[in-house]
Amino acid sequence: MTATSMLTQHGVNNNELTAAETIMMVKERITEVYGPIRYTISNGCSGGSMMQTSPASIMPGLLNGLQPTCSYPDAPSTWIETTDCGLLRGHYFLTPNGSALTEDEKAAITGHPNLAGGGGAYCNTWVTSFINPQLPNLAGNCGAGFPAGIVYDAALRPKGVRCSIHDIQVDQWGRFVDTDGNTKTKLPYDNDGVQYGLKALASGGISPETFVRLNEGVGSYSNDLVWSGGSNASPTIPAPRHVAQTDVLPTLYTSGIVADGKHLAQAAIIDLRGFNLAPCIHMPWRSFSERDRLDRANGTHGNQVIRLFNSGIQPGAGAVSQSFDMIDRWLTNVESDPSPASLEQKIINDRPADVHDVCFNNNGATAANVDASQEIPLNSPACTVGPVAIAMRSPRIVAGGPLAENVFKCQLKPLNTLDADYNGAFFNAGQQARLAAVFPNGVCDWTRPGVGQTNAVLTTFQNGPGGVPLGPAPVSSIIP
Repeated sequence: MTATSMLTQHGVNNNELTAAETIMMVKERITEVYGPIRYTISNGCSGGSMMQTSPASIMPGLLNGLQPTCSYPDAPSTWIETTDCGLLRGHYFLTPNGSALTEDEKAAITGHPNLAGGGGAYCNTWVTSFINPQLPNLAGNCGAGFPAGIVYDAALRPKGVRCSIHDIQVDQWGRFVDTDGNTKTKLPYDNDGVQYGLKALASGGISPETFVRLNEGVGSYSNDLVWSGGSNASPTIPAPRHVAQTDVLPTLYTSGIVADGKHLAQAAIIDLRGFNLAPCIHMPWRSFSERDRLDRANGTHGNQVIRLFNSGIQPGAGAVSQSFDMIDRWLTNVESDPSPASLEQKIINDRPADVHDVCFNNNGATAANVDASQEIPLNSPACTVGPVAIAMRSPRIVAGGPLAENVFKCQLKPLNTLDADYNGAFFNAGQQARLAAVFPNGVCDWTRPGVGQTNAVLTTFQNGPGGVPLGPAPVSSIIP
């Protein structure tokens, strides 16, 4: 049976908790009318990938097999790169210091390749597509024709309707009173202590002075998406960093809204990754980000397979059809496995031999394109787009963050310019003083978990924002 629902389409609904509840109710309806469901397979690209991984993390067991394309692990952590790109490409690269950077230096700072459009081209696709949706004062974010006269304005209508894409999460994330006295949705986004370009500095991709200027000038966004750097032409230096509302952070982790590797291990995953080097927001490192979460949580990613195609963001019909057949056989094996092994281990043990990481130097349009004779090892130099796909990163990863990209606020350590993180880069006394002004609270210690970072648990929000652990499972009883 094939089923679909509007509230599991990210273009309609940005609330993954509601999406998970919708999947549950659709399955309940099918079971009541048609009978038991053997297993449930999902499919979707971009926001449709998030509507697989987040529900599978929020309510593990709802989905047994995931088929994400142009994938992201979840929506909230995706905004880390979006906002970092906004700060870099939308502001710092346009300032006097930022505009002096070479395209190779911009690429080294962002973690993206220097391809058509230069080192900031990939970031520019975020700036032009998903910066405006974060503006709470943009009426169009509330829908076409929404009356602008009732929309939030920090000065004129502080109690107006906030229309940012994040504000739909208010019933889970909660509200707070900001320093301007206005009530807003709690957001997890934070860059206090983040040393942009750290790995680029350590590898020699940028100089110590370039590194200092970058971190002085990059600044941050407020909860109203106002840049702390003032104006691009005459920026504030040092531009202040933003500190998140820390009490919202455990909510994102415990609820599973940020995809949790432990829960994702309970599903078979075939990630169909299309990539043709053209700058866009659907960057291939996201597939490996999800893999890193699985590795960190379980010590293995045996339940996830990446099949890479030299195509647009989505591979063709041949690849999709083959994937469905593969995941169907995979789940059939799990279903018929009589062993006492855990579900997670069965999924690993019962993966068909032909379901593995692979690269195709074509778009997967036909069955012939995905024949075994066309397979190339994913990490082989013969894979046309493989080396770039595997090497690509994000600005936060270049700043030292994990490939998992699931740390919203890092724990801090004292600034020490002799730290091994700098790989011997020399800072003179003036540069050290300028860095100290940028990082008065210290710099990120990426060896420790993020602030509030914890494992997901089954959670209900029936008591309001924050959520509480789901109670014990109901039991049946015999009524005399």
